[in-house]
Amino acid sequence: MPPPRGWWDRARAIALTAFVVSLPLSISGAEIALGVLLALTVAGLAQGWMRWTRTPLDRPLLVFLSILVISTLSGGPTAAALDAYRGLWVMGAYVVTVGLVADAAEARRLGRVLVLTATAVAVYGIVQHFTGLDVYRTLAGREIEVKPYEHDPTRFVVIGFFPSYLTYAHSVLIPLGFAVAAAIGPAGLSIHRGASAGCALLMGTALVLSTARGAWIAAGAMALAATLTAGRRAGAGVLVGAGLVGALLVLSVPGLRSEARSLVDRTANARRLAIYQANLDLLVDHPVLGVGFGNYERRAREYYDRHPLADRRSHAHNSFLQIAAEAGGVGLAAFCWILGRTSAMGRWLRLWALERRPELWAPAVGGWLGLVGFVVGGLTQHTFGDSECVMPLWFAVGVLAVLHLEATGASRNADSAR
Repeated sequence: MPPPRGWWDRARAIALTAFVVSLPLSISGAEIALGVLLALTVAGLAQGWMRWTRTPLDRPLLVFLSILVISTLSGGPTAAALDAYRGLWVMGAYVVTVGLVADAAEARRLGRVLVLTATAVAVYGIVQHFTGLDVYRTLAGREIEVKPYEHDPTRFVVIGFFPSYLTYAHSVLIPLGFAVAAAIGPAGLSIHRGASAGCALLMGTALVLSTARGAWIAAGAMALAATLTAGRRAGAGVLVGAGLVGALLVLSVPGLRSEARSLVDRTANARRLAIYQANLDLLVDHPVLGVGFGNYERRAREYYDRHPLADRRSHAHNSFLQIAAEAGGVGLAAFCWILGRTSAMGRWLRLWALERRPELWAPAVGGWLGLVGFVVGGLTQHTFGDSECVMPLWFAVGVLAVLHLEATGASRNADSAR
């Protein structure tokens, strides 16, 4: 049955836009939009209006999820373990992006929407830095979450519309990647290169003012990756621009100077190192399948007790250590397979777009840069466990898959949207 020209297609387009707009704005909004998109996907498959087109990530994703189930069974399924699977539903962001985005042109348009929305939030965040503004919670009568800097009470930590500066900073890495790529690429996301550079500057400024040190490192890795990817002049501009912005902000705000110094202060990082050591001890005892996905808090307690300085015990504060602790070396290998396959897809698309479709270079490179930021950011935080961080990632990975399907000539699903 051909896809309908009426409600289903209109709902698909509206829900996709609402989802992308919500990613930098609202966790609840993004989850509601994702739920609608998943329902539309089920309806489309059931009615024959669409069909799933295989992607290079299908097998790694299925293997990874299968290993999580096996690890849970080996560790003993509990109510807490089963509850952990509820958090995996946000991986559906990849499913709906691949299944419902009609073609590369629509993927590029959605990337542009994400950049513009995240830029608007960045402007709000910069104002927040000076004023402590928290409009949403003020209007809702809730406690304001914005906190002043520890060493500079006249300035406030940027959290955007999120409850935490950490999740805001790590989530903004994905649109930042798209904006940087649009600024240095041959065609961009249909935004003028200067405007794209301005978007990247505003997002980068808000990110630095968030004080999320792990996200600083991730943004630096993205700048280096962009430098190596772009031409010599554009690449040098990214690296020099990122360095100047970061240096000027850190030098001008006392609270940021303190945060920057703590990056290399072993005493200041002793608690984080104790957390890592506790998880390494756990991994030594459970190297193959870990303690079982969802069993972490219960099974890791004894290892934290050996390291009293480890003051935060909810997760490993490192996505790779967390996955290894829960699903062992096998699960970590499957996770790295997903990341490696995605990275290879992005690098191949960069070369393909440069030769055949220059207008798709920026979304291809932007998705890849976002992946770089997510991976490096995951070395200091368990970003894979935060829906507000991982939903933008799965959208970016889905964009790469959509571009790959178009590049390889695979048939797409939402024909009515073309």
